Amino acid sequence: MGVRVEVFADREAIAGLLADVTPLELPLGDDDPAQRHFRVERPHEVALVRGRGIRIATRARLAWAIGRVPLPPVVLEEIALLIEPAIVAKFKDGVAVEHLVMRTTLEELALRHLPAAIDERVVGLVNERLGEMGDQLAWGFTKALSLRLALPPRVRPLERFEMDVRGASIEVADAGLRLAVDLPMRIARTEGL
Repeated sequence: MGVRVEVFADREAIAGLLADVTPLELPLGDDDPAQRHFRVERPHEVALVRGRGIRIATRARLAWAIGRVPLPPVVLEEIALLIEPAIVAKFKDGVAVEHLVMRTTLEELALRHLPAAIDERVVGLVNERLGEMGDQLAWGFTKALSLRLALPPRVRPLERFEMDVRGASIEVADAGLRLAVDLPMRIARTEGL
């Protein structure tokens, strides 16, 4: 016995959430993040890419230093980021726990008046840091949605209600993002009764 639960977020809901989490700064070095960081501003365009993810177009600012000498910040008038949702299993104490992760990649940027090699270097460095963040942007929905609820003694031999999480999937379609989760349920009984 169980149910399948689907959660749907349309483009407008996703755009609103992205507006809430930006601006966002990504440190680009192990030293002082104030001197080396990539700041992503609020998106001015949010598009759904069927089967892939959410593409945002926005502005950014790059702060960099050579040694301890900060350079003037560079404003990037147009960048494109792709956010790819995925379901991954993380193991804790030998048990797989499913998580919804948001893997992000810088697809393009335009550094005007600078050689393309510098564009590629910045894209590579930002994507390296985003890759290090990897699956840290995660929601452990297995833990959040699993239940073990004790039933009152007057309903013995019924002991507890149990709900687990199985078969999660994520889909990006033209209309929005859909997360589906199977929730098998059962009532545990007191043994011998």
